[in-house]
This record gives sequence, C-alpha cells and structure tokens, in this order.
Amino acid sequence: NSCIIRSIYDAESTDIVAHIKRIIYTIKMMQGIIYEDISKSKFNSKDELFQFRNNVLKQRDLVLRIIKEKKLLDNKHFPYYNMVISLWQVTRFYYYMYVNLDQKVKYSTLDLDLLKKVEKYFSKSFDKFTNLKVDDFVKRNDYYQKIRTESLELLRKNSCNNLISSFCINIIFSIQFADSSIYLLNHQD
Repeated sequence: NSCIIRSIYDAESTDIVAHIKRIIYTIKMMQGIIYEDISKSKFNSKDELFQFRNNVLKQRDLVLRIIKEKKLLDNKHFPYYNMVISLWQVTRFYYYMYVNLDQKVKYSTLDLDLLKKVEKYFSKSFDKFTNLKVDDFVKRNDYYQKIRTESLELLRKNSCNNLISSFCINIIFSIQFADSSIYLLNHQD
C-alpha cells in the first residue's frame, strides 16, 4: 500500500515559513470569531470555521510534504515538522470546542477571560519564532506555567464551563509542544 499525496495548488511554494505564517494567521482569525460568537451568544460560524480548519490542514500537508520530499532533516528545517503538527492540533481543538458549545448556555466572563489568555499565549508563542534569545524562552515558559496553572484551577473548581476550559488546556499543551521546536530553530549549537 502506498500513499500518493496530490498537489492541491497549481504551483506550490516551498517556503515553509510562509505556510506556517498562513496557518498562524488562520488560527488568529478562528480565535477572533470564536471569542466574538461566544461573547454575543451567536453561533453561526461553524461553516466558516470548518473552512479555516481545512485550510490549515492543507497548509500542514504542504509543509510536511516539503520536509519529506526535500529530506530537510537538519535543525534549520525539521523543527517545523513538529511545529506544524502542533498548530494543526490547536486548530482542531478550537474547531471542536466551537462545534460542541451548547448554544443555550450563557458563557461567563471567566470563560471569555480564559479564551483571551490562551489567545495571548498563542500570540506570544507564534508572533515571533525566529531570532529569539534564551531569555525569551524563559519568559514564555513562565507564562505557560502561569496560564496552565490558572486553567487547571478553573477546571478543578468548575469556575468555568468545563468544555471551554478542557479544550483550552489542550490548546495550551499543544502550544507548549511547539516551543521546543521553536527553541531548536533558534539555538542549533
């Protein structure tokens, strides 16, 4: 059995970073839509989020294909492999969180605050992922520890909607998973 990956575009760019930036931008769009829909209690963006999810999936496949076909196994390229898988996981968690939200429930400010904190953590992690110093990673890890602890406390106390907080925990872990790959991109010595 062999797997044939067909091209989804007439001409594919082999610029891995450009594909990853598209994924990051798409996830930020999803975050904005989800936050707005929850805060306004209007849940009519499922089709749009599904399309965003599929766009990220295509970009993920392109990055993985580029790395495999060009045998980019050095530390300048291969960390993108884990990074793009992590971004795909983040996308899936956001999509499935949205799809499973109960439209009859009025979500609290704690739910919205948690979503904003996760969005901030995502931005801190992916707005800049090259030319970082070790101190930058220490600060990112400190923020990760803080938001993880807060999220787990909310989940334990049932202070938030369990669906939102459980998906947020998974998103936080997926973002953290990418951080070691981002570290490798910056410190190959």
